[in-house]
Amino acid sequence: MPVFAQPLSILLLAQETLPAASGAGAGDVAAPQPMGGMSWLILFAFLGLMLFMTSTAGRKQRKQHEALMASLKKRDRVVTTGGVMGVVVDVFDDRVVLKVDESTNTRMTFVREAISRRIESEQSEEDSANPND
Repeated sequence: MPVFAQPLSILLLAQETLPAASGAGAGDVAAPQPMGGMSWLILFAFLGLMLFMTSTAGRKQRKQHEALMASLKKRDRVVTTGGVMGVVVDVFDDRVVLKVDESTNTRMTFVREAISRRIESEQSEEDSANPND
């Protein structure tokens, strides 16, 4: 007999020796579930953890954006959600005016929520250190 056929013959022998659970005389034998039915509990725990983590990250981003909107002032260099870079000229309750081109003095008006982030640069730090220049 070939070597690879030996495990197959052992499996067939094991199937023949197991008692057959057929008919009414055998009773209702429930097949054992993997991990004793704990798989549903693990699945729900994992889903709950995932929902908690995503809501926490969303809250953190929302707080950062609200802090940015509250601290927005003139001469801040910002980037909008559309990728437009500019310097804040005026700040109103619901909108912001940005100067997007120095040579032509082009200004654009955006809603406040369109500002995605502030650009931190060495030049803006020097301007805030020397306001009289």
